[in-house]
Amino acid sequence: MAAESAEFHVNGCLDVMQLNDKKAQRAKRTNSAVLVSPQQVPSRSLASSTPLVKCEVVGPSSASLATTSGGSSSAVDDLFAQIENTPLVPESAGEGSCKYVYKKPLDCVTRLKPSGAARQPKPLPAYKTMPKTTFTVDAFNYGNLEFCTAYFLTHFHSDHYGGLTKSGFAGHIYCSRITANCVVSKIGVDTRQVHALPMNTRCVVQDVYVTLVDAEHCPGAAIILFEVPVAGGQLLRIVHTGDFRASKQHVDQISCVFSTPLSNPVTPSMLGDSAKCRDAAARGSPLIDYVYLDTTYLEPSYSFPCQSQVIATVGAACYKIHSSPAFLSTLLNQASKGSASHKRQSTPTLSDDSSRSDQPTKRSMQITQWFKPLQKLLALPASAPPSVGEHKKRVLFVVGTYTIGKEKLFVEIARRLQSKVYVSQEKRKLLECIESPALMSLLTDNMFEAQVHAVAMNKVNVRGMTEYLQLVRQKSTFTSVVAFSPTGWTHAGPYIPAHVSSVSAV
Repeated sequence: MAAESAEFHVNGCLDVMQLNDKKAQRAKRTNSAVLVSPQQVPSRSLASSTPLVKCEVVGPSSASLATTSGGSSSAVDDLFAQIENTPLVPESAGEGSCKYVYKKPLDCVTRLKPSGAARQPKPLPAYKTMPKTTFTVDAFNYGNLEFCTAYFLTHFHSDHYGGLTKSGFAGHIYCSRITANCVVSKIGVDTRQVHALPMNTRCVVQDVYVTLVDAEHCPGAAIILFEVPVAGGQLLRIVHTGDFRASKQHVDQISCVFSTPLSNPVTPSMLGDSAKCRDAAARGSPLIDYVYLDTTYLEPSYSFPCQSQVIATVGAACYKIHSSPAFLSTLLNQASKGSASHKRQSTPTLSDDSSRSDQPTKRSMQITQWFKPLQKLLALPASAPPSVGEHKKRVLFVVGTYTIGKEKLFVEIARRLQSKVYVSQEKRKLLECIESPALMSLLTDNMFEAQVHAVAMNKVNVRGMTEYLQLVRQKSTFTSVVAFSPTGWTHAGPYIPAHVSSVSAV
């Protein structure tokens, strides 16, 4: 039970703890990096992927990942966009412009009443039910909901699916393909009760129009858009963000969906075209009736850069650390000297150019603006100082992850360094739910050769990494470790007033 409790805590998206406590802890958290050497570790052969849910994937995935030491992180974004937008086999015949139609199941029983339960379930909060529907969102912890014909799940983190069990659930779940696979694989819910919806595609679920938009939170996480037909031929428009990383693109995509007539389809190619979405937003969209908003980081001090920028910056910094023995020490020294001035500066322009490999570039220096680094490299004594060539084999890079989440970060680092990634067997099983041969080909079971490791988030601290390095060093040449705790709670960047105007303009 201790492991399950720890997992629940780690995957809780951190909103179950008080914000003030987290602020106090933020300054003490260990933050570092992730990396790898260019040696290729033989990968486990990937058997033909068989979908875990009722809606089968159409054909093999064509997504691929070019391994290169340079360039932008667009290759990773493209890979995950292809993964998210994998087409599915419809459950039933399409209607009008909607290819995917989900009719009300004949067994619209919701939850089994607990037999002999000593404790009554908590009352259902009003915000868990979508107006004018028999739908709920992330509401698996409230006992027998006899009115509910569709349980929507935004993503597979335990503070959202909490209460969902294999034996005690008798309703029907609607979610993205990746989340559906996780529900079946991890919890064991019957596939007949799990309905996978395609991303970025308008569907019809029990006579309500539903569109899932990538929330940029973890694989399979979705912002859910509901268009509910009401009296007089009108539509009730509802946005439920779930946990999401807010961006201007989300505003444009939501505007694009709601401004598209029901007679026209909404497709991944439409929502993936930034120009089309901007044009739709510029033309204006109908008023939104209800917005259910994730407010985990709704405070000025959490002024985050965009996800792709963070991934690219980490990848560039890791490549520099990997390539130059002196770079990390130089980076940490400058971070220590310039921490006060960084708090008064805005984010510098990105650049990969550098005439000296041991000097931080503007892009790599962003690491110290966004993360609070240790002031010394965590290392164990080596028998002899490593040569420049040996350096690449002596630095271990670790990425803290949730049960599912942070995959883009270690994939980008592996791409930059042309390396494999070590994950535990449990993590591998969850990653199989993503159904990507390109992703699975990056993984290895050999923790002593891979220089990029994905570990549980709660291991990324000084004590945890010291013990981890001692373990890995038994059969490897690693003498130091650089690790990232990639969560918003460890964000060290200052509040930048200029960001307020840009957000307000949205």
